[in-house]
Amino acid sequence: MSKHLTLTDRAIIEKYLAQDMSFSFIAKRLNRSATTISRELKNHRCFVNGFRYTSNDCINYRSCLRRNICD
Repeated sequence: MSKHLTLTDRAIIEKYLAQDMSFSFIAKRLNRSATTISRELKNHRCFVNGFRYTSNDCINYRSCLRRNICD
């Protein structure tokens, strides 16, 4: 198992998150820890317009069902 996530791994994470799968489910499929998956999201999330206009910058904050991931 390599140390870093590949582009394929990231695409799989994106696909499963779109299907509302849990971090633990995704981690089992990728043979990684759930913490690795949550860190990947936290470190590589997308922001709206590149600047802060609310307390939650996430591009999907209105429809997001996952809480306490973004700072």
